[in-house]
Amino acid sequence: MQVAASVCRAHLAYLQKDLNSPLREDATFEKLLAPYYEHTGDKPHSVEMLHVHYVYGKLKLRTHFYGEAFDILTRVEKGQEKFLGTDHPRLVLTLTALSAALVGLYKETKDSHKLDEADRCLDKAMAIIEEKLSENHLLAAEVCSKKGFVLCERHSTVRSDASVKKAVDHFDYALAIREEALGQDNCKYAKSLAGKARAMYYLEEFDEAMQCAHQAKEFFCDI
Repeated sequence: MQVAASVCRAHLAYLQKDLNSPLREDATFEKLLAPYYEHTGDKPHSVEMLHVHYVYGKLKLRTHFYGEAFDILTRVEKGQEKFLGTDHPRLVLTLTALSAALVGLYKETKDSHKLDEADRCLDKAMAIIEEKLSENHLLAAEVCSKKGFVLCERHSTVRSDASVKKAVDHFDYALAIREEALGQDNCKYAKSLAGKARAMYYLEEFDEAMQCAHQAKEFFCDI
């Protein structure tokens, strides 16, 4: 079975939108991707195939099939390391998606080792950013924001103000990068702001938590 180049380009264009489209579009794209994914299985033979597998894994992640997302994205990580090298910047997106799948699995199983694995993915992603890109790159903001959410999840298991304060630092770092590059009127900025609101709530800094939450809510209500 072969997939037309135009269909592949559509998948990649969808990826570039950061998958912020409605869930009904997810179902449409999943129907397009499924035959191709099933044909290539766990042996993607090119970088283009890896892109399609990555999108399929992200679709599974968005629809809360965390186990399937983890399996798919793990294969993508291994394939990218094979075809592109272990320190290629494209790995950063895969590793951050893997961390999200692991956090989802943690929420389902309460297995704290999933958070350890998520940390490993994010540490690896940040190492690539520091070596190949820049500490102020937008991908650094993505990794820092994800780090903040992982630390907040840890707090729900083992109460630790120290972890939550680290989460605030990560969110602040992400917010600074995103504000400079994207401005405040952006979903990525709002997501990091919502994460900071959660962390400030855990620290019982309720006024600042409410301020952050209100600002984030204003953006999401406007879109």
